[in-house]
Amino acid sequence: MPTTVTTLMSRIRRRIEDSQGVHWSDAEVIGAINEAKQDLYDMISLRNRDVLPSLSIDFEWASDRMNYSLSEIIPEFPTGSYDILLVSAAPQVASVTADNRPIPLFKQNFEELYRRGRGYSLFYGDNITEGWGGASDVQYFSAKYATQGDKMFLDPIPRSDIQLRFEIIRRFREFDEGGLENTQPVFSNEEKIFDRYTRVIEYAAAIILKGRSDEENDPNIMQVNHKISLMNSWLDQQSGSTTPRVVINGY
Repeated sequence: MPTTVTTLMSRIRRRIEDSQGVHWSDAEVIGAINEAKQDLYDMISLRNRDVLPSLSIDFEWASDRMNYSLSEIIPEFPTGSYDILLVSAAPQVASVTADNRPIPLFKQNFEELYRRGRGYSLFYGDNITEGWGGASDVQYFSAKYATQGDKMFLDPIPRSDIQLRFEIIRRFREFDEGGLENTQPVFSNEEKIFDRYTRVIEYAAAIILKGRSDEENDPNIMQVNHKISLMNSWLDQQSGSTTPRVVINGY
């Protein structure tokens, strides 16, 4: 059965020897849980993003438009609450189908975008065919995008409206520190695959609350390191190869 926030809070309080809530308030414990969840997300993301659930979002990019803010592209979620995994372009603004297939764009640093000779156009449709032949068309193979701060840029700039598909990974959910969500599972919905690692949150939150330890060998630190070691072994087994992955252009 999934562990709820209330159950996890009780376990953390036992770890820090504050079962009655004398030294740490509930808000502080929930805050430590939230911090530990975000730390766990970062560890998983750096080790193996393949296990993190993704969400597809379509966006119609207007013609002759160089950039948009991320809040315009993905208004459903606050900027910074997700990571962009993949951006693809389809030739028509209609829904993505077998006949309107999205082709992944290359990711590039912003300062390198648009860096080419004057003989090359900044726009789709100039000096290249407007025809669409799936993955064989250089028009979409050569397309790139870059993010700078809260803005996203396309290169070349489209001459007509195009459909972009974003695959994003949402960061782990945080809980209201006022206790309004204490009956919720620590890992719910698409996060529930990580319920087996709730103990990592437990030990990490206890360490966060204690701040430091006067013990030469803190049992909480020893336990969280052991749990993380087991989790890393699991993460390494989830990809097709156990060799280190090299990410090029974000793919």
